[in-house]
Amino acid sequence: MVTHQVYEVDPVAQTIGTQGIANKNADGTIVHDAEQTPFSRVIGVVSLCVPYLGFVNAYCTTMPGLLVVVAVLALLAAASIVLDRMVPDEPADKHARAHARERRP
Repeated sequence: MVTHQVYEVDPVAQTIGTQGIANKNADGTIVHDAEQTPFSRVIGVVSLCVPYLGFVNAYCTTMPGLLVVVAVLALLAAASIVLDRMVPDEPADKHARAHARERRP
């Protein structure tokens, strides 16, 4: 089974035009498949479509995009550490007493 992007649907001929996103020419343009695919050969259905998510993926796989992802993850980790140190921990015995009260009939 192969997953391809649909670029054209011909309802009269009952075929679809597909392209593999990894199949690119030397100039970087996507190559369309040579033959149209008949409706009878389509196995799956679209279950979710997130517009423009491919642009985010394309950006995140470049060096600037990767740096942004790493920076965001580092900021989230730093914020988690700072917030963890700002909020005082509950005493262990207080937590145990609360559970003991819940168990009593």
